[in-house]
Amino acid sequence: MHLGAEFALWWYSKENFFFSSVNKALRTFDRDTIITFRVFSRDIGELLHQDFLLQRDQGKLWENGEDIFVYRGQTISPDVLNWISGNEDELVSFTNFVSTSRKREVGTFFAESTQAISQGLEPALFEMRLSTRQPIKPFADVSMYSQFSNEDEILFMIGIIFRIDKVIKREKPEMPYTLVRLSLIGNADYDMREVVDHLKATRINATYNNQLANFASILEEMSEYGKAECYYPKLMNQISNDKSVHAACLDGHGTIALRNGKYADAIMYETEAVEIYENHEPRDLLHLAKKYNNLGMAYGASGNPSTARFHFQRSNELKYSLFHNDRHIDMADTFDNFGNCYEIENDFDQAEENFHRALAIRIGNNMPRRHPDFVKNYMSLGNVYGNKKMFEQVVLYHQKALDLARDVLPFDHPLLGLIYLFCCAMDKTLKFIAFILWIIRSFLSIWIRLGFRLIYGNQKFKLPPITNQILLQPATVIAKRIRQRQVTVYEVVRAYVDRIKVIQPYLNVYVDERFEQALNEAREIDEILDNGKPLSDQWSEEQAPFLGVPFAIKESMQFPGFHNSTGIVARKNFISTETAKSVENMLKSGAILLCNTNVSEGCMWFESRNSLYGTTNNPYDLTRIVGGSSGGAGCIVSAAGVPFAVGADVGGSIRLPSFMNGIFGHKTSPDIVPNDGQYPPHKDHHQKYLLATGPMCRYTCDLQPMLRVLAGSENIHKLIDIDTPVDLSKLRYFYIDEMDAYFVNKIDEEQKLAHRQVVEHFENKYKIHIPRLRLNRLRYAVSLWSAMMVDGELSSRDFSLTLCNNTAYINGYHELLKKILFRSTHTLPAIGLLILEALPNKYNRRFHSLAHKFFDEIQVLLGDDGVLLFPTFPQSAPVHGWPLIMNTFDYIYCGIINALGLPSTQCPLGLDSQHLPLGIQCIAGRGHDKLTLAVAQEIEQAMGGWVQPSRMKCD
Repeated sequence: MHLGAEFALWWYSKENFFFSSVNKALRTFDRDTIITFRVFSRDIGELLHQDFLLQRDQGKLWENGEDIFVYRGQTISPDVLNWISGNEDELVSFTNFVSTSRKREVGTFFAESTQAISQGLEPALFEMRLSTRQPIKPFADVSMYSQFSNEDEILFMIGIIFRIDKVIKREKPEMPYTLVRLSLIGNADYDMREVVDHLKATRINATYNNQLANFASILEEMSEYGKAECYYPKLMNQISNDKSVHAACLDGHGTIALRNGKYADAIMYETEAVEIYENHEPRDLLHLAKKYNNLGMAYGASGNPSTARFHFQRSNELKYSLFHNDRHIDMADTFDNFGNCYEIENDFDQAEENFHRALAIRIGNNMPRRHPDFVKNYMSLGNVYGNKKMFEQVVLYHQKALDLARDVLPFDHPLLGLIYLFCCAMDKTLKFIAFILWIIRSFLSIWIRLGFRLIYGNQKFKLPPITNQILLQPATVIAKRIRQRQVTVYEVVRAYVDRIKVIQPYLNVYVDERFEQALNEAREIDEILDNGKPLSDQWSEEQAPFLGVPFAIKESMQFPGFHNSTGIVARKNFISTETAKSVENMLKSGAILLCNTNVSEGCMWFESRNSLYGTTNNPYDLTRIVGGSSGGAGCIVSAAGVPFAVGADVGGSIRLPSFMNGIFGHKTSPDIVPNDGQYPPHKDHHQKYLLATGPMCRYTCDLQPMLRVLAGSENIHKLIDIDTPVDLSKLRYFYIDEMDAYFVNKIDEEQKLAHRQVVEHFENKYKIHIPRLRLNRLRYAVSLWSAMMVDGELSSRDFSLTLCNNTAYINGYHELLKKILFRSTHTLPAIGLLILEALPNKYNRRFHSLAHKFFDEIQVLLGDDGVLLFPTFPQSAPVHGWPLIMNTFDYIYCGIINALGLPSTQCPLGLDSQHLPLGIQCIAGRGHDKLTLAVAQEIEQAMGGWVQPSRMKCD
């Protein structure tokens, strides 16, 4: 016998004890029998769900996407039939499995039972409509299981719910049956139960003790005005002398009149309802307040906002006298209406404030987030932001309204259509603006390119060749060779000093050098290593892993005798007397400092140019930028001037130079590497979230050893399982190939192709599929990073103080005028930032909060084993001056990762058709730096890693 779960439907459809026993038990609530057959019932349900999905996908349930009808004939008691007849538009549920047929004649056959009529039962034919227009609960065609296959049987699961559309009663004996037309409800109707429960708990007062009044009120709250209207005639027949229900009925008529644009009728109905409640004893303050609120809505819609506000204020006073709390859930509607009045009067700031108060009240009172009131709240906010020309906010709130409305409103709800209309209009507006900006950008691009062609010509300046094999070796290899005495420290330092001297005229890479001191230190280390005596702990491989290896730092990092101006004229004579903590850690590791390198002015732009030290050029093409602010550091590493360098990253300042110079750069998780001893000084929130000091090198084998040194033994173990090997096959991978953010350029095709090659490598090697993500919050990336930079404050003048060496404030507009007259000592990007930071942004607090929510979401996404592959920059290194005009906000591809406080490793991916570096970021959850470092090693092996910018010419 076939007794497995897969045969449950076969047994159910046969004439045996199963069918009759199970359905009888379900109809009579026979608990013992139900428990006996619980597994059997579960198996039927699972098979129905499987068959539903299969038959739906194969097109066997619906033809041409049209609704289908099924039929069920049966006899029912007169009492049940009377209940069904009196409750059109109500929901009805079958407690048993429901067997139906596609054939009307089959249903008719079972309905026309003369034996049943003689027993006092009524024949009924149920005509059930199954719509394709909304998600529904599963059912299936079970003809293949049944011994009556000619019946075309459709079987529904226990508890299926239908809506009663129409009942045509059998008025005369010669009529064969009563026709009951039903519609299968959608999944959203099931999900509305939570909302209905909330409405019953919060909106229905004991005064509304009439059942129809309760239900009509709920329908009004859900904006089901047509359905509510069906109930008012029934309600009027029951009210007798109940004034409260009469007032509710008037209020309902007023609501529907308001919706239909009959404002005079709405005012008349609502005024009469108010008068009833004012004179009714005992006074019901809550419902009186609601009637004043509704009367205010009617006046507001009729174009009389001042009278409307009077009634809203009266409603507010009554509610406050009742609740003694201005954040009670019932206060939300009043603030919504205040907002509408202010919007009519074009006072958009007051409208915005009241809409946000309403939203805060709903959230604070734990209103279910699927409640339709949130849809209207989001729409109101989107509309008021549209009037304020704040399109970023318009899209944010209209999208929220649309996403929620799709879930909680019926598919044909008028509000859903209105939201689609607004979103479509806004989308067209933004597309039109984007098109105009594209035309302007394209026009400017042509002329700017011509201008740069005249300045730089067609020649691609190249660096002198590399003449010493030592210059191509990783720092860890050099350190090992030094200890094994295969090469002397002096030979290593001499090779790099000579290389820096050769490339400096081409690149303008360093600010201060200490070549002679470095050579002297190299001789001293050689003497220690050559004297044959055991090394002290200070020089052991554990304490000094980079003994004798040269390195460079940013000019923003302190070192005695070096400038620490960050390209700011007001600090041109400032000479450091102390050592930055990260530099000190490198020196303790035995590394030898050769120089400090050029930065952007104030370290706040991604082209390394300033009025003190000039511009640093790209080693692959001298007409191109090196990125910033650690541009000099990235350049000197790529040009083989040092094996590695120390950078700092607050908005991409390690990864952007690493990308444009074709090397590896790692932005650590926050608070791992000490940031002390750097200028500009950074605040606590920068240290906690944004700023990260980290390694920049040509080879991945140097990244983790250098990170250990920079962090120090006291910090390195803050990173999760840093000493545990990573199994790349067990990681979860994601990728993003586009950031749909405002004012940000799209990724060019060569970058996309390189990124796709990385994705395909991991997919092929580990036999996985890497999903492509679309994170909507990325569209606000610039605002999120900016808000985090000022810690959510309205505005900040920190950069102005920075440029004046903390002695005064600079007026950005005055500096711009001076720049036009060639009198300013500041760069244009610095002046632009001065102007921007002085402009107050009252949305910073909101975006600050949104950044923290975004972090929580992406941390959950990545978890302990997730890695996100993400663009570093949309194109290869631009020509000098280009970013200020055409790439202003493209730094945000890196900056958003700072705002989220996540670790990220930039990896080179070879060269593009212009022989400029390509790259990609690997991002992981906070504290999981080892994952990005391990993935970077795999990418280096797959894509080749650093490509030398000049040819090799060794004797």
